[in-house]
Amino acid sequence: VSARAMAECRDIAKVLNSDINTIGVNWILNSNIFFNFDDAGFPGDIQESLESKKWWVSKAALFQEFLSNAVRSDNMLMTCVCKNSSNLGLNVGETSEDEYFKFNFNCGSYTRDKSIILDESVISKMSLPKPNIFLSDFKSTQLSLLSQLDTVGKKMKDEIFNNNTKNFSNLDTPKLILDEEGCQLWFKKEFVNIYKGKTYLTLEFVNTYIPASPESTSFADIFTEILNKKLNTQLYPASIINYTWKITASVKGDCRISINVAGPTENLFYITNFILKYFLSLKKHLNELVSKQDFRNARIKIRRKYEKLQSSNSYLIGLLASAAIQDENLWSPETRFECLENITYDDMELYTKEFFSSCVVSGFLNGDVPNFTDENPFTESLALIKELFENNLSVNKDSYHFPSSYVFSSANEYSIYPETSKDDTSSSIFMIFQTGFRSDIYSKTMTELTAHIMHSALTSVPVSYTHLTLPTICSV
Repeated sequence: VSARAMAECRDIAKVLNSDINTIGVNWILNSNIFFNFDDAGFPGDIQESLESKKWWVSKAALFQEFLSNAVRSDNMLMTCVCKNSSNLGLNVGETSEDEYFKFNFNCGSYTRDKSIILDESVISKMSLPKPNIFLSDFKSTQLSLLSQLDTVGKKMKDEIFNNNTKNFSNLDTPKLILDEEGCQLWFKKEFVNIYKGKTYLTLEFVNTYIPASPESTSFADIFTEILNKKLNTQLYPASIINYTWKITASVKGDCRISINVAGPTENLFYITNFILKYFLSLKKHLNELVSKQDFRNARIKIRRKYEKLQSSNSYLIGLLASAAIQDENLWSPETRFECLENITYDDMELYTKEFFSSCVVSGFLNGDVPNFTDENPFTESLALIKELFENNLSVNKDSYHFPSSYVFSSANEYSIYPETSKDDTSSSIFMIFQTGFRSDIYSKTMTELTAHIMHSALTSVPVSYTHLTLPTICSV
């Protein structure tokens, strides 16, 4: 429903009810003095001053008078967000608590013979939302917040729209701004207006002492599922002010977990540190923060994810199989599923303890971040990382190597025939041609050019097909 349509309905209702002087149509419609903050004389929140308290109490009395004169109480339910609504004229039973956000509320019928009394005892018991801790500039009063919104609105109205086309001549080359033993941070600054005030940060934690295996992959999947579930409620205030975040498990098959945070630059590191502090609490108090039921729920969700992969169409199965041929440490859904069924809560405890015993950290920061010459906003994050891993940021040089692609032998051909779902009636064929190493600029460039030419030639052929899987030409 558009705002214009709603306004028309409101105006028509005013005309139809214009003769009901005793009721006063302003108390029925959404656009009225009782609900609007932009009316003359609006004093702000009820707790801002004595004047605002008197104003709100007078409006509550007028509204109660309207209810008594125009509404049948038997046909009306009222909800109050507070711990005790006995003084508000509600016939209710026990106080309820929201399952997810843990605020108290009452819901019941309205008592006509009881007056609404907004005294200090009632106001202090109301479950008003707490201030958003992820806001950088908290306004203590509603009037000051409305004033700031009005200023921002006028500024946006007068803002000249800029051309947001990306200027590649302005692109910055990533720079290594932090290089310590076991920890690196790369930074790439954005100059385009569309990215102004926005930043993306990813931190990757790799334990090089835990060998790559299907068990490690399943552990990481369960662990990150638990972390995302636990942090979801705590970081909800950040999500409503345009921050996004995600904790992901490795796609490379080794013991690797990533933190990804994006949003306004101002409090990005504060949110990152919030997540790192939760990691620290989890390390110290795993049994208190994660129950066995939490573990079971996470394992069920990951099992469904694996089952969905197993029942995928032939194209997706073929894509996964071709990736397993090319890259190290990629396990089939069947192998992961088998390992997942054998993992217990005690196993997860041991895995968590071992994972946080040692790690290598690499990060990439991209966006509109001030120069690091004056102050490095990553300083606190680095201190938390060192505390989390007890300053043991080291690489297992004896046995660890970064996951890479297999080098095919020119004398052999490799093939794989994965099973697909019985309900899938389609078929797919993948062909992979390995041409050289990625470090060879000439081979890589010629590979990309050849793949582009083949793609253009095949897609321009006037043939009838349901799906055409093009040959994959890649560098190692």
